Amino acid sequence: MNHASPRPATLWRRAALAAFDAACALCLAALASLALAPPAWAYVDPSVMTYTIQALAGVAVALSTVAGVLMRRTRRKLVRALGIDENRNKEVEPAVRRLDAQGRPVGGPVPAAAPEAGRARRRAGGAGAPEGTRHRPGRRPEPRRRLSAQKARRSQHAAAPRDPWRVRLAKAAVVWAFASGTLLITAPYEIVSGNEGSLVFGLAEVWHVMAVPAVALAALMALLTSLLKGRAFNAALLAPFGFGTACYVQALLLNPGLPSADGQTVAWADYTGIASVSLIVWLALLAGPLVLSRLHRRRAQTLAVLVATALLVVQAAGVTSLFLKESPAADDAEAPTRYAITRTGLNTVTPRNNLVVFVLDGFDTKCDLIPLMQQHPRDLDELTGFTWFRNSAPTMTATIEALPTMLTGNVPDPTQSTFRGGNSFYRTAPYLKALASAGYSVGLYSDSLDGEAPGLFEHTVNGVDGNGDSGLKLGRVDAVGTFRALLSCALYRDLPWVLKPGFRLYTSDIDAAMALSPAPRQEGGERTLSALEPDPTPYVLNDKSYYDRLRKERLSVLDDGSTGSVRFIHLQGPHYPHTLDENVNEHQLTSRTQQARASLRIVSEYIRQLKELGLYDDTTIVITADHGYRSESNFQLIDGQLEMSPIMLVKPAHAPDRGPGVMDVSDNPVCTADVMPTLLAQAPGVNREGFAPDMYAMTDPQRLRNFYFCIKTPSPDLKVIGFMELAIQGDALDFANWTCTGTVFEFSEPPEITRKVPPGSRWRQIGGTEEYERRWVDRLYWRDGS
Repeated sequence: MNHASPRPATLWRRAALAAFDAACALCLAALASLALAPPAWAYVDPSVMTYTIQALAGVAVALSTVAGVLMRRTRRKLVRALGIDENRNKEVEPAVRRLDAQGRPVGGPVPAAAPEAGRARRRAGGAGAPEGTRHRPGRRPEPRRRLSAQKARRSQHAAAPRDPWRVRLAKAAVVWAFASGTLLITAPYEIVSGNEGSLVFGLAEVWHVMAVPAVALAALMALLTSLLKGRAFNAALLAPFGFGTACYVQALLLNPGLPSADGQTVAWADYTGIASVSLIVWLALLAGPLVLSRLHRRRAQTLAVLVATALLVVQAAGVTSLFLKESPAADDAEAPTRYAITRTGLNTVTPRNNLVVFVLDGFDTKCDLIPLMQQHPRDLDELTGFTWFRNSAPTMTATIEALPTMLTGNVPDPTQSTFRGGNSFYRTAPYLKALASAGYSVGLYSDSLDGEAPGLFEHTVNGVDGNGDSGLKLGRVDAVGTFRALLSCALYRDLPWVLKPGFRLYTSDIDAAMALSPAPRQEGGERTLSALEPDPTPYVLNDKSYYDRLRKERLSVLDDGSTGSVRFIHLQGPHYPHTLDENVNEHQLTSRTQQARASLRIVSEYIRQLKELGLYDDTTIVITADHGYRSESNFQLIDGQLEMSPIMLVKPAHAPDRGPGVMDVSDNPVCTADVMPTLLAQAPGVNREGFAPDMYAMTDPQRLRNFYFCIKTPSPDLKVIGFMELAIQGDALDFANWTCTGTVFEFSEPPEITRKVPPGSRWRQIGGTEEYERRWVDRLYWRDGS
């Protein structure tokens, strides 16, 4: 039998086919490159890792199958569309046919020269008619046509028995439990558990907020899916399976260098490569199960259920391990006590001896204060009697390291084998204990302080012992706000890179969403208290909320016999993100200058209320910052400024009033470690013997101040490698007086939070080496993220 030969394959057709083959090979190579993952800086339980390896092996097999089938079918269609005969110039064996008794091909054409007898027999439909033919009077016999492969498959699907409702329900329940659990349980639980040190609530308080909606969603969608049949059921079953698998693979393999919620601006263009790979993998995992189901629907569904079951078991084991963390032994006298940092006493002062510290995060002397004095001097009108210490130096970055240094005056010492003496530095510089022992009501308000640090919250009125008693905090969880915040975090972690920017939150946003604040007291209510009213609401960094409550509730006078009060209040200041204007109104995006002015407006409101109460003259106030405008090496330079100088404004009790906004100026070389000694010097009834001198006594112009700058790896990894020591001698606003000493404190591995020092970390003196210049000094001069 002769067929018309296909048209010859020209050079461009062959080139197109070769380009397709090369693209397929490139895609496979890109997928294979994912196996070269960077080292994971974390401990993983071996039992969990065993399940993970098995699950990954199954995912790899499924991915390879999908990729092979997809590429093979696409290539076949491309060959047909281009009209290429791949058998051209090749020896091809003829088709094999079955012969009838006369030696003629069954179903073949009738010979034109058949004898008359044969024609007669064929007309009569009797013997001699070729098998597989039929005859109609006046027409030539035609061979019986066979069904095409595609029609045969359709017929097979149509004829295949459908699963009963119970089977469909079971399949849908497994798949939807996997998809819902991956996004709504595994992701939020792992995020909360890994960040309990920086969140106001832990997993024990918020687990139910995500579990209930996850179970309800899985049950509802499984029921609705089971009501469908045929192709509709197949699509409704495999779509959530593909989504859940894609989320699992994204979190496990495709999130290298995922930007954390640390307040920095993210250059999303730097992640184009991984975003492209992520998108390709997502498309493959979403379309792959549906493509496989076209070959054999029931087998594809069975495979999806088996893979979903395996991954569900793996994730269940991981989630269970989060609740089974090793707890301290009952007889361990050094077991840490975890304190919840509440709002109790935040807006209260005593009739005498009030000591107030405002920490405006990142408020810089050269970058923020000096321009503000020149352009908006009226913003400082309420600040009467203050001294401006313009030669102010930072001690440490970032915030979670700077605040402990400020509260203790304890600066890291390279001569010690440990970093700042371990976790007992609050006990080695007991300013808080001395104030509490003298009868002062001490309140520390910051969500960046460590609730487990010994010697910190034992002496405060707002530290609530959270060990073994979460009932107080549980009742204060905002379920709706927590669900929205954790859902956004889960989507940020599990979705492909192209969708991540829309779901990125900051730690302060999550804390603010979690805490359910009681309604503020009405203005004009009781303002003199005989006892402190407990407020178990966790304190979160939210300047807008603090300002609104301060204006609504106003300051109350606590007359409970205390010697005085200490209020250490941490505010957002001009630190990124910038969402406040100069009138403390929220917007989508404002400028650093506007937010700096907003923070001064908040402080001015507090001072104005003190003046109305007649307590301003007897109050000592320190307005400072935890560090300068750069808290880490990855923060860009502003106008090429390398100096980092936190503001330092101090008003001692009974300081003379020189008029609105008029301040004394001092060039004493001071630093943030001098805040508590200065506060203690203004506290009547406290024995000051053995404590460091205050800022007014720092008159030596050659005083040497050491600064420890947090250094991270380049974008997109941004892993903390340690702290770089710089020495400042002279005017801190002139970078010529800053010197790199060559001393670094290097972490043995990147810690999750820098206050948890990994074992094996050490001090090193590497000045003058190539490692020091490239790995440390270059980060100090970081300008454009290169």
